[in-house]
Amino acid sequence: MSTPRVNGQNYRKYEGAVIRIVGSVVDKSNNPMKIRSTDGQIIPIIPNKAEGFTAENVEVVGRVQADGSVAEISSIPITSPIDNEAWNQMVQLMEQHKDIFQ
Repeated sequence: MSTPRVNGQNYRKYEGAVIRIVGSVVDKSNNPMKIRSTDGQIIPIIPNKAEGFTAENVEVVGRVQADGSVAEISSIPITSPIDNEAWNQMVQLMEQHKDIFQ
């Protein structure tokens, strides 16, 4: 089974599952750290390492917790600009057509 790409609108329905979510880092200082997903939602991220995120944008692979946070398993820094609207549309299409994207 593949790891679903999600946005702020739909990630909570994957509680207990591993997901991938892309966003802009808005708060590196606290535990949890926070990212703004491509659809504008603030998502709390529980980091798995002390140094946190090194890029302004990041893709987080993590497990959705009961409290709505995401426990980071790994993260990928994104150094190129992100077209949030296009990325969010892709996530929505992948959600609508799971049979194609699994």
